[in-house]
Amino acid sequence: NNHNPNNNNHNPNNNNHNPNNSHNPSQLTQNILDIEMIDNSVNIKNTNTNEKENENVKKSIFEKWNEKINKEYNNFEDFIKIQKESRDKLINGEKTERVKAVIFFVPDEMYCGGLGDRFNGIVSAFYLALMTNRAFFIYWMRPVNWEYFMQPKQIDWSWKTEWMVHFGETNISRRIFCINGCKDQLSAWQTQDLNSVWPEDIWWISINLMHADAFIYNPFFESQALHYNLFELDQLHILKHVALHSLFKPTPLVISQLSKISSHFDQLNISFSLGVHIRTGGDNGWNDPPRVPADGAMHIFFASLGARLLLPPQSSVIVFASDSQKTLQFIAQSSNSNPNLHIFTLEGWLPDITHLERSANKLDIDNHIRTFVEWWLLSLSDVMVICRSGFGETASVYNCAPAIYFLWPYQISHSIVLPSGFCNQYRIQRSYSLSRKS
Repeated sequence: NNHNPNNNNHNPNNNNHNPNNSHNPSQLTQNILDIEMIDNSVNIKNTNTNEKENENVKKSIFEKWNEKINKEYNNFEDFIKIQKESRDKLINGEKTERVKAVIFFVPDEMYCGGLGDRFNGIVSAFYLALMTNRAFFIYWMRPVNWEYFMQPKQIDWSWKTEWMVHFGETNISRRIFCINGCKDQLSAWQTQDLNSVWPEDIWWISINLMHADAFIYNPFFESQALHYNLFELDQLHILKHVALHSLFKPTPLVISQLSKISSHFDQLNISFSLGVHIRTGGDNGWNDPPRVPADGAMHIFFASLGARLLLPPQSSVIVFASDSQKTLQFIAQSSNSNPNLHIFTLEGWLPDITHLERSANKLDIDNHIRTFVEWWLLSLSDVMVICRSGFGETASVYNCAPAIYFLWPYQISHSIVLPSGFCNQYRIQRSYSLSRKS
């Protein structure tokens, strides 16, 4: 694909997005804050908005976003050295010492899920590489090369097909599939020395589930887990958070869109954002199991108006993302009468909504940039309102911001408050008889 990821031909319409505030959110907010917390006795209090506004008065929203994007962890410094050594050998065509690697790949012949599912698979594959002391790469070319949207951050995972010559014609690669479930394989992942039972140099793994725990708590890899302090990260529920921050940052193509959006926010004196994701199952021509029904979407919308009171009201915006054009149209229609309430969607800024896997014949850059820009907008928000979807959940894991999480049947009474988003909710289920007990 000859598209230059640094080019950007989109000319967004600078709509003012003037929403409607016909519903009084104060009582709704109190109801949300009174909901029983997921962490037993944890209490969430309304932020002192004056202090928060003064604290950030000198920072533009784009400066705050950049701070989050550039946040780094030092947990994987030794692995970064291993990765660089392996890449140098491949780049230099060195064949005297073999490189062993785990490569996450999106297969052409089978479903691999949307962005959230693929992030879960990437994190699982990364921890497999970390535990088995192998280099880690990502080969994602379907429906389009994702390196137009995401680039390496601390760990350079980019893969070049010409490196296959390093491994020679006689090398036998192993292909591992764990799409939507692989219970028959988990026992081996949890209990066997995979470096011995899988002797191949390259493990090509297609996975869309979070199974990092199977590798981390495998007794054969306990020393590796201890070396990288993974048990401690697990106790803090940030295994996934640290991996996402270490692996990814947006490309110039995505940054250019975020910069335009932030400039639009600056014109409105906006410094804070509330990110909202409503996953309905889609009404844009793809076949997806139904998620949030119409009345559930209404509950989430009204909860967002209440959650906005957690931020300085005059300098905050509600950013809505959804797979439903109808839902976004409803939000636009409901937000035209109150200029003091800022609501933003990517309608009019970027092409129509698509799904990485389910949208047929959507095979170019322009079809999918919106997916990644929306994910970053959610990931960089100060507070979130999300429902059961890997898209919103992985964004919540990335930023660890306070979140209201809607469960089926997606009504206020079925929502919970996560003080640190899915960094609280994500918990390893230790149902294995392993050498280390937490």
